[in-house]
Amino acid sequence: MALAVGDLLEETAGEQSEELKSALSLMPEKRYTDCLVDNWLGGANHQYYALYPPQFRAQYDGWWATPRNRVRPELTSLILRVCACSLHFIIDDHVKVRLEAELETDVLTLSARLHAAAEKLGESIPPGKGGLVHVQQLFLTACWCLHQDQLSEGMSEFDREMRRRMWVILYLWDFALSSMLSRPLLINHADCTVEMPTLTLENNPQRPNQPSPFRHMNLHCQLCIDMAAQLGRASDSSADKAQVAWRMKEVVDKWLANLPAEYALDAPDTRWDDEYEWVTFQRRYLHLIGYMGSFSQLRPFLTRNSSKPMSRLELSLRAAGVQACLGLMDVSWTLFENLVSIGAKFHYAIFCIFDSATVMCSAILQDEARNLPQRETVLEGIRKALRMLAEASSESKTTTALYRILKGLLVKLPLSPEEQGAIRMPKRSKDGSDTMTTPTASMLAAIQSCTLLDDVFNEDPTTMDLESHCAALTGKEAGLFVLSGTMGNQLALRSLLTQPPHGVLCDYRSHIVKYEAGGVATLTGALVKTVVPKNGVYLTLEDIKANVYLDDDVHTCPTRVISLENTLNGMIMPLQEVRRISAFARQHGLKMHCDGARLWEVAASGAGSLVDFASCFDTVSLCFSKGLGAPIGSILVGSKDVIKHARWVRKSIGGGLRQSGVVTAAARVAVDETFGKGPNGEGGLLRNTHVLAQEVSKMWTDLGGKLVHPVHTNMVWLDLDDANCTGARFEALGREAGLKLLGGRLVIHYQIYQNRDFVIPRLANIFKAVLGGRGQSGGSHASQDGETSMYRSQ
Repeated sequence: MALAVGDLLEETAGEQSEELKSALSLMPEKRYTDCLVDNWLGGANHQYYALYPPQFRAQYDGWWATPRNRVRPELTSLILRVCACSLHFIIDDHVKVRLEAELETDVLTLSARLHAAAEKLGESIPPGKGGLVHVQQLFLTACWCLHQDQLSEGMSEFDREMRRRMWVILYLWDFALSSMLSRPLLINHADCTVEMPTLTLENNPQRPNQPSPFRHMNLHCQLCIDMAAQLGRASDSSADKAQVAWRMKEVVDKWLANLPAEYALDAPDTRWDDEYEWVTFQRRYLHLIGYMGSFSQLRPFLTRNSSKPMSRLELSLRAAGVQACLGLMDVSWTLFENLVSIGAKFHYAIFCIFDSATVMCSAILQDEARNLPQRETVLEGIRKALRMLAEASSESKTTTALYRILKGLLVKLPLSPEEQGAIRMPKRSKDGSDTMTTPTASMLAAIQSCTLLDDVFNEDPTTMDLESHCAALTGKEAGLFVLSGTMGNQLALRSLLTQPPHGVLCDYRSHIVKYEAGGVATLTGALVKTVVPKNGVYLTLEDIKANVYLDDDVHTCPTRVISLENTLNGMIMPLQEVRRISAFARQHGLKMHCDGARLWEVAASGAGSLVDFASCFDTVSLCFSKGLGAPIGSILVGSKDVIKHARWVRKSIGGGLRQSGVVTAAARVAVDETFGKGPNGEGGLLRNTHVLAQEVSKMWTDLGGKLVHPVHTNMVWLDLDDANCTGARFEALGREAGLKLLGGRLVIHYQIYQNRDFVIPRLANIFKAVLGGRGQSGGSHASQDGETSMYRSQ
């Protein structure tokens, strides 16, 4: 976009061209163009500050005050372009929807029409009549001698400043694109003078240190000038190229170290950030430019065959290139995040992520000696880049294409099995459920070395080892591997309920009631009696006594099994209460089943060991694929007789497995690594998720939000109704931030904890967007059993 300079309001007499008439017919009404111009000047214009707002606003207002038959095509074309560009940067969806409804077209179609009209109108303007507004090609600057500042003498200071700013933008873009595309410079630097803009237009005598919207352009241009000076000293010899690359690296390092305080790479002065949002963009933009400057010079040393000799300097440049790649990727992503948050698009940042990732892929391909510095970190960097592109793919078709290209490159990398496992990744961070974990490298490695015998005949060592280990962890006689938690629950109930009439008593929120397709009725023929706990959190013995059927009345269905779920919605049923209910059941000859899909979480929380809880039940089902992260499966534990019967039932419903080791091997690793090798989760990863869940809940309540349930383990239930937020909107905010959310139910699994630096800032931004300026705590956590007014579960 060109700078608006000079007097463009001089009225034009005579017949208007057909191009101008056509352009005017497409110009939206003033109330729409006002909105679009304000949106552009207040947002995306700050990327390069190519329009000087005070001057452009005056000209824009004058254009609307001019009769339509006397407006000039130059300014008309510019206004059309501003509106067309602004349509791509509308952050408020409500504004976008309303605009499309009132203009009876979508914003992309309207933008294309306005761009086409502006382009056609621009082509009709005679050469020399457009002023600086009509800058479309670099060679025109030579005609106007923009590259020779001394020729601007006699102009007003304003026009000289605008002229210098335009030349700075063209100069640095030529340099940046040359670096990114590895092409020669279009500008002959030997024949140019670059006089830096003074930035006095934005001076405020009352605030002499106030940042300028164009300062980042000056700083970028200065780096280009310093680097160009080094390029002029290069020759074709390999040794000299290495020396030049090292000097260029030193130039960039010095430039980054000397950035003004508000743009510093480490611990920047952020006092202007809230008042001037564009300062954050400028800071991240300059960091990207610095790393890109180093990266462009060091990349050749990363992509050499590592089996061939390298000088000491070349080895140093190779190591520095790794750091430049990783740094460029990180600063590019932070800049992209900043722009997405304000509705702007900056494809250069995405290209930098892609470029750094592909160079790292090339480095791995050329690393025949397997001596690449920080090889593991490089692989993690490629994985991060793939995740970044996946999360940004909704922004454009180009980003989607880049993601697919990078994903295709990964397949061709010569990686070990462990490295192949490390490079795998989900598309986005998933907080909706702990079933959304993905297998780790060690799980995949275990699959490759598992036994492959037949489990239907109970002869596979890998599977039998898992079953006996889980039985020992829970203090039971035997275990049976099953495909899912649903299958485990249904096999248990089918084995405990053998003669109708029989009934099951359980919490009204139980998985066997809500999420198992009526399996209790169809497979067992049992009546399910559901109970609402009076305390709103878990069933008590008093709840059981009030609802159990123990008599011989022929009008009722006698209770034969009490089924408890622990955890339920992330809440723990205390061991003391479980023991009370178990004693009551034993007294009356009732069986006890535990849906312990997340009993691992209970033990890890310190509420009691697996043995403590399992001793209260006849059967317990535990899941491997939820919080533990295995790809598939659950385990049912109990007495030998019950498990023998359950194995029979499993076969009858099609659950028999042949080479089951391919799934049980990963499950065993999940138990040992994620839960831990002891009955209390010692040395495992689950306890960290509980701490993080408390942190997330505090983030929400500190902003005035309320919770549906107390937080006992790894689940946080946000009260979206109280926040006047629909689940659909909350999930949409998550998608924009790269998080997969399922309503207000946040499940903090261990892979979320491992990626907390990525997840937590995004959740914080989503919470702020939902809760706005409430700014007061949602309530106290001090009441007994976690029951307070901030919970809706009462």
